[in-house]
Amino acid sequence: MEKDEKLTASSENESSDTNPTNDNPQYDSPCNSAPCCDSDYIQNLDEPIEAAKADTEPSADDGELGVDTAREELFAGFEETALPDLSDYDESKIIRADGNYDDSDFYVQAERMSTEDKMVSLFKKGAAVFARSAFEFFEMLALVTVVIVLCFSFIFRLNIVEGPSMEDTLHTGEYLIVSDLFYDPTPGDIIVVHDLTAGVYTDPIVKRVIATEGQTVDIDFSSWTLTVDGKVIDESSYRKIVDHLVTANVSFPVTVPENSVFVLGDNRNHSADSRVAEIGMIDERCVVGKVYARIFPFNTFKVFKNPYNN
Repeated sequence: MEKDEKLTASSENESSDTNPTNDNPQYDSPCNSAPCCDSDYIQNLDEPIEAAKADTEPSADDGELGVDTAREELFAGFEETALPDLSDYDESKIIRADGNYDDSDFYVQAERMSTEDKMVSLFKKGAAVFARSAFEFFEMLALVTVVIVLCFSFIFRLNIVEGPSMEDTLHTGEYLIVSDLFYDPTPGDIIVVHDLTAGVYTDPIVKRVIATEGQTVDIDFSSWTLTVDGKVIDESSYRKIVDHLVTANVSFPVTVPENSVFVLGDNRNHSADSRVAEIGMIDERCVVGKVYARIFPFNTFKVFKNPYNN
């Protein structure tokens, strides 16, 4: 009860300030009981506001600057970027973003050039590019040429067919790829032979290997049947016999000596080979190499396979 009486008395004392209806003593304002109307509480809320105002008011140290001083302190860490001075601008120079001048920029110089100067500049650049490309091309061509020369000197050889002795397999003027790298003569292979002791047949010749060392060769000239070690050899895929049967000045059967080979031309009626005493058995040291392919004429390109392996 006592607490209620105190609240009532307080309300009556403040009715002239807080009660909108002064004639109604029974009107109770919500602020009468709300803690926000506590004068101490309101005073406490005003303290930060007064402090903020005091910061912006001129002080003895700031003199008459006041708010301007606060603004300067706020932007103390920022510097305004000054624009470059254009009073001494030279059209032959370009102004960079950093304010420095630079007259070495290619594009600025190009803008100042006349049409003729630009054409000359482009021509020079084109000539430089062409010269560099041409140098690289000829450098590559030289490298390829050296590689090809080395290959044909130490790995492959290029031989040209002369004469009809290997028709219809080979013809005059055809270019052959020959190699003796890791090669041992094998029956059925086409080889190039160069024997300087073969009398009038000292030029390189192309023949087919029929037998190797230790094998016995026999030929029936009446039917042109070829046997090696008693086995008839099927030559139908490459042998050519026309007009007449040619014999030999060598007696058959014959046995091939050690490190030697017996060879015949595919065109049996027009071939000087091991049937002729001047050529006879071919020393393996006289074998230039095996014919691997015909590369020219291009439309007759062919890689040769051993018919005995089919």
